Amino acid sequence: MRFSRALGPLGAAFGTAVLALLSSAAPAGDGPSRWIVKIRLEAQGRYHVTRDATDFAGDYAYEAVWTGSMESDFPDYLLYHASVETVRWELKERSGGNGARELVLDKDSPVRPVFRMNYVLGEGGRLRFFFTAEGFPVPRNESPEKFALIFPSSRKEPATPAASSYDEGVSKGSNEVSVDEKELRGGRARHIFRWAWKRYYPSAAPPPAGPLLSTHEAKVTLTVIPVGS
Repeated sequence: MRFSRALGPLGAAFGTAVLALLSSAAPAGDGPSRWIVKIRLEAQGRYHVTRDATDFAGDYAYEAVWTGSMESDFPDYLLYHASVETVRWELKERSGGNGARELVLDKDSPVRPVFRMNYVLGEGGRLRFFFTAEGFPVPRNESPEKFALIFPSSRKEPATPAASSYDEGVSKGSNEVSVDEKELRGGRARHIFRWAWKRYYPSAAPPPAGPLLSTHEAKVTLTVIPVGS
């Protein structure tokens, strides 16, 4: 694994900004040299916290599609950004105490997750894609304490000190979004990745405040299509 030189903005059919360039031991030979890349993230999650005898609970559904392009610059890959579309965003939060409940709908609010495609890395014959979906503070209702709602992220490389901050919460499946480089030389590749994630946050507030719970299930569809196919 080697880090490559940084690139400046380039005009390309599928993007104008280079996200990252990382070295990859791609096999030489005939085959495609440019690909369209699509990453579709689907997530459903919930959170819960008790503050001052008031329960706050939220459920959400999120779907985003990132589109870009990639080209071979042996032994490297160049990744270009084209667009990010939020296909679905729904948040329902309930709050109340002593049986009283209030429903907050946050479907068209500008406060929503932000999908960020970070870079691609060739390692051990696989091409790994790294993205994050950035959250925001919850509960949305009035609460004496808020915490950052965590959305799905792809698995970080083991050498990253902060890799465990999200990855250790994966309780089922795998959040490593990758493809065998041999598949890229053979044509179209499409893979689906699923995982479940959960985390309890200790509360700094005195009882009856309870721990903050955040959990979600994620599905990622990675599609890599050779240009001209």
